[in-house]
Amino acid sequence: MAAFFLRYVAGDRAPSWFPTERPPRRFIPVIAQTDFILGPKDAAVTFVVFSDFRCPHCGRAAETFRRLLAEYPRDLRVVFKFFPLPEKREPQSWLAAKGALAAGRQGRFWAFHDRLFSTAQYWSRRSGTGFVERIATELGLDIPRFRRDLASVDLDKRLRYDLMLVSRLGFSGTPGLFINGAKVPHYPYMELVRWIEFEKLRAAKLRRKGNSPAGLYAALIGHTTMPSPALHRAPGVTKTSRETLLSSTVRRVPVGPDDAQLGPPNALVTAVHFLDLSVPANVRALRNLLLARRRFPQTMRVVVRHDPRSHRREAMEMAALAVALQRRGQFWFVFDRVAEKRSIDLNTLWAAVAALKLDRRTLERAMRDEMTRGRLDRDRFDARRAGVTWSSKSLLKGRLFARAAQPGALVESSRHEQAARGGITGEE
Repeated sequence: MAAFFLRYVAGDRAPSWFPTERPPRRFIPVIAQTDFILGPKDAAVTFVVFSDFRCPHCGRAAETFRRLLAEYPRDLRVVFKFFPLPEKREPQSWLAAKGALAAGRQGRFWAFHDRLFSTAQYWSRRSGTGFVERIATELGLDIPRFRRDLASVDLDKRLRYDLMLVSRLGFSGTPGLFINGAKVPHYPYMELVRWIEFEKLRAAKLRRKGNSPAGLYAALIGHTTMPSPALHRAPGVTKTSRETLLSSTVRRVPVGPDDAQLGPPNALVTAVHFLDLSVPANVRALRNLLLARRRFPQTMRVVVRHDPRSHRREAMEMAALAVALQRRGQFWFVFDRVAEKRSIDLNTLWAAVAALKLDRRTLERAMRDEMTRGRLDRDRFDARRAGVTWSSKSLLKGRLFARAAQPGALVESSRHEQAARGGITGEE
């Protein structure tokens, strides 16, 4: 049997009974100080589970994971991450997650976790905080402290951090299970056993090559080194801004002289934003980048590429008009006129063109020529290659940000690092 598995380990190919021949893998940060983990830190197999306490499928999956942990105590670790429904839509789901976090501050997360799942049918129909306090009392927690922690905004920040990871990973539905970075859509017990056996053999191969236990998880996913700790600090690790940066992977996006850009070409920090003018949140994200550039005019450069939603005709026409303006060096003049509007449509852009007394006929011809279509195709291709999603359209120093990112903190951090090397002077 071992010989059968080993034939498939070379080249990271999964056996034929796996869902895909080469399962794609995503690096998900595991932070010992703030994550809730069962199993050894040097385990060959890491399950990262995004779960909602109100979800019955999550409860059944949790029982399966407990059984697997009992059978693979040295080879498996399970990392719990939160995926509650939004507070305004399902307040009990959010409150249950906060209750588990508050219990975790007293060292009783897993007991609270088990009690929530076993009583979900009861508390999911109730309102108020009574159910979490009742569980806390049954578990013997310090209730005054539990109430203070439950009211803390730090717990909300922690939940939003995990939700941003979900956004970065681009999946929906619970539970979300990743085995050594590979998304697993089904959770039958025997299929998970097969995954574990396969990943154990991959880990054994890497250990023979000299990989250290601390770097095994990253190596199994495909990272040659662990990402910088500064890039994935969850709430509770430091007080620095850490919730906006989503990816530790550096994406190389080419920047040409024909791209719309502001800032020096040799800037310390380059932000590339894939713009969809039809999406207000996307426009706001570009405004945030421009505000950060005003603070650091010599340190930061902002580059605009285009990634409209192809199924929306107006979005494609707006992008074509933006490229036509860009080719004539007029993009930023028009953007400045429309950026503060609550929403933008094609008529809004044409009104700005008319207000600036630009030649509409020339722009309409440019929108439909081969050069504009070619640039749009190039931009959209680069967007897919960089891994941008509907919620993450900005890359700062090659790393993906959420659409609500506040990039000034990373620019400031980069300036401090460069100043420590003696390579930058103050500019404000």
